[in-house]
Amino acid sequence: MPRSRLLFLYSPLPSIKETLEHNTFSIEQKNSKDMLRKFFSKKDDSQKSEIEKSDNEENEIPKLDADTEIVKIVLEDFIKKYSKTNVIDMETVEKITGCILKGLKHIEITKDKLDDLEAKRIKQQQEEDTLRSTAKLNSKGMFFEKSGEIEKAIEVYEQNIKSEYPATHSYERLMILYRKRKEYENENRVIELAIKVFSIENQKRFDKAMTEAADEKTKQDIKDGFHTGQTVRRNDGWVIYNPYPVHKHKSRLDKVHSLINKK
Repeated sequence: MPRSRLLFLYSPLPSIKETLEHNTFSIEQKNSKDMLRKFFSKKDDSQKSEIEKSDNEENEIPKLDADTEIVKIVLEDFIKKYSKTNVIDMETVEKITGCILKGLKHIEITKDKLDDLEAKRIKQQQEEDTLRSTAKLNSKGMFFEKSGEIEKAIEVYEQNIKSEYPATHSYERLMILYRKRKEYENENRVIELAIKVFSIENQKRFDKAMTEAADEKTKQDIKDGFHTGQTVRRNDGWVIYNPYPVHKHKSRLDKVHSLINKK
């Protein structure tokens, strides 16, 4: 088996790892004796016929509408393009695994599914690019601050928050710098933007945590954490909900309002 295919099977991507851990592709679930006999043992024609019949029943392709477009792609190319992302769902990973085990060189996938995967891959790439840009600008701003070039630091931080990426550093540094310069209107603007950005992100984290919650008590703990802005942990200390400090920003907003009114 080509090395790249083996790398795909043992990829650390969450979707693949979780699938393996939950036995989605476990040999036990796929009838280990038949699978091993099919791929690694010599067998007579009667055995082969029986195994292939079983596989065909198990892996029967769902009926598609007559106008459903199917795309045939070189398996190696498909793996190279998507194996480093986390956009592949379990159904597609299962299809890829089946192709690998059968020694197929191509994978057939509906055009709608391929379009969906590509859209998600592009979105993920854009998010990764934004993250790299944000980190780079944060570092640049920190350098200017240490050099005493506050105007340049503010300029860089302002550039950073334009993307509305949920990374706290630029927002918090601008709040502090504007407060020191008594530019309360600018501080107010930055705080309001921070509340908007991080409230959206907290909602996403809340929704995800609620979906993954194991019981009603955990769900209630998450709801309480969402309203109080507190981190929620399991009994073993594992964090299951970790919100951004929106409550702290709201308190700061009240303070800056009072400062503006005193002017």
